Amino acid sequence: MSEKWLRLLFSPFVLKEKRSRKIAYVAIMVALSIVCNIFFEFKLGTVQYSLTTAISCLIGVLLGAGAGFVACFIGDAVGFFVNPFGAYTPWIGLATGLMAFISGSIFHLLSNKSLLTVYLKITVIALSTFVICSLCINSTFLWATYYSKTTFWKFLITRYFVQGQVFVSILNYALLFILIPVIRRVPFFKSLEL
Repeated sequence: MSEKWLRLLFSPFVLKEKRSRKIAYVAIMVALSIVCNIFFEFKLGTVQYSLTTAISCLIGVLLGAGAGFVACFIGDAVGFFVNPFGAYTPWIGLATGLMAFISGSIFHLLSNKSLLTVYLKITVIALSTFVICSLCINSTFLWATYYSKTTFWKFLITRYFVQGQVFVSILNYALLFILIPVIRRVPFFKSLEL
């Protein structure tokens, strides 16, 4: 397998490890995703407040795109069955998995590691995951499944600005801007090559 494909599947931090450690790292991140879905998620009205976006993006950065996708998708499914809100919706698992995939891809396929570049990568992650995962996947399927009696644009305005989902997104992305530069300084994660 080529180096680019391996870097797409795993971060440099995980790539250098033996298969058993790779599995262990993915299992730990699945557990983190489950904990996030159980303890850091609550619903107020029709808006779900959580740290899922920040955790999913962080998992993608730590594990890499492919392994992060798997960890977040499984973590969302298991987390839902432990702490259910209505019917299981696999598109949310797809969106959280894609958040990890996008984050891992941006961080590990683009090699410049200056602090400015790190902040630019986080900005691209925030914009792309917000548009692709939150607006296009989650909002579209929520609207189509539960709110199709109103227009899609009215639903979006209500969801993000009246009910406050935009503030949940801002909080999650602000956490990324804080956590990723801190992680870069932790000696254990030096091989992440952020």
